[in-house]
Amino acid sequence: MIGTSMKTTILILALFAAICYADTHIPAGPVNGVWEATGSPYMIDGDINVPTDDSLIIEPGCSLIFTGHYSLTVDSMALFKAIGTIDDSIVFTAQDTVLTDSTGGHHGINLIHANSSCIFSFVEIVFGKAGVAFGDSINSGAAINCIFTDCIIESSIIKKCKTFGPIGFCAINLKDCCVNIQGCVIKQNNTRNIYSQNSEVIINDLQSDGEFTALVLKDNSKLRCSNSLIINKTGIFFDSSELTSIIVNSTIHSDSRALYVFRSKILSFNNILLSDSDTLILLPAYLTNDSSFIGIHNSYLDTLKIVFINRSINIFDYYSLLDSVPMFANIITNNYRLDDGSSAIDFGSSETNFMFHTWDSVIYAPTYDIEGNPRPLGAGYDIGAYEYVPTGIEENSPSAKPEAFAISAHPNPFNSAVTITAPAGAEIEIYDIEGRRISVIPDPDRESRGADGKMDSRFHGNDKTVVWQPDPAIGSGIYLVRAIRGEQEVTKRIVYLK
Repeated sequence: MIGTSMKTTILILALFAAICYADTHIPAGPVNGVWEATGSPYMIDGDINVPTDDSLIIEPGCSLIFTGHYSLTVDSMALFKAIGTIDDSIVFTAQDTVLTDSTGGHHGINLIHANSSCIFSFVEIVFGKAGVAFGDSINSGAAINCIFTDCIIESSIIKKCKTFGPIGFCAINLKDCCVNIQGCVIKQNNTRNIYSQNSEVIINDLQSDGEFTALVLKDNSKLRCSNSLIINKTGIFFDSSELTSIIVNSTIHSDSRALYVFRSKILSFNNILLSDSDTLILLPAYLTNDSSFIGIHNSYLDTLKIVFINRSINIFDYYSLLDSVPMFANIITNNYRLDDGSSAIDFGSSETNFMFHTWDSVIYAPTYDIEGNPRPLGAGYDIGAYEYVPTGIEENSPSAKPEAFAISAHPNPFNSAVTITAPAGAEIEIYDIEGRRISVIPDPDRESRGADGKMDSRFHGNDKTVVWQPDPAIGSGIYLVRAIRGEQEVTKRIVYLK
């Protein structure tokens, strides 16, 4: 038999466990404050909203389970931050995961004229469902709606979302905003992945796959895309996007068309464009005032699959095209890393100058690839999303990253200062996501102050410790720390969250 004291102990432990893991039910109506992991999972029992000028902060380890087709709406100037970590993500899901036109799923997160500091970081959104009203942009995004709201979506996964209704519905819907999508995976969605109307979309390190279109840019939307792997039925659909979009060091493989270009302007540099159909790039007819053009440099594409309908080839400017299909590690398993001997290795360039009539622009290659490897990692820049990493690089390459030459950063993500440790004698630099150097500390004996922050250097044995404090004016996002000593070089990504 169990003694009385032991029974009491077991009862107390059971009650404690029940308290720690009890559901927190959230009824319909306004919400605010800080949601902690100790209250998780949060059962959402109705449509909820963050009121005007209020805030909701969701901490790492939280799960939000929508018990019906309900939404979370962030009202005018309200602040929403869902910031997880690599080990403790934040999950938005549905209690009913069988999605039909009338049951299942949740109705996503709506940011409507919300605070421009809203952020999703290390978040997973699954089983969102849209398709309620045609032409209603608020109801268009199964996972996220950004309506007149600039925000950041980074290091996150959006999958298994579905739409029922007109073709305009999507997983992420953007209208009249500027959104940074960095280091995300958008997959297994039964809908278009991203739909942008009158918006700027900045995409880095994106992995996108699915049976529908990866990105739709409509009505003067603008795209800046780098280091992305897009494997969709249709790659990118440009419709009346006359602001110039830029695609750099990305791999796009489509079932039908890699690019659909209607009254739009696109620059492609260091890319690999593939199509399983007879059409790689489609330029449909437009009767009057068509100012479209496509500029493609240092890329691979099959020019025989470019289809012009009632158009002149003068709108297509190409230079330095690869004439053989690149070899990949295993295209059947969607492994688009470059194989040994691939013609895409060293075929790219660090920069190019696009000139079209009186229009002129210099485009630069990114300083890292989709996996964070530095570019170039060899004799020259590679094309596509992946920089080639040969077997045995640690022993054989001058750009090697031996175990003894490494950097660390903590905390990461950080919100005020980050401590960076690198081998003594290394020059440490910090770049923004577009490759601009913003801070540098070249020697051990002095403090270096960059335009966007301060770095203070100290030494401990063979290591050099740097504390970087970003200037208050610098924005949240992904930054790159690069350490260089002689011919040795290593790069690490850090995430700054205000």
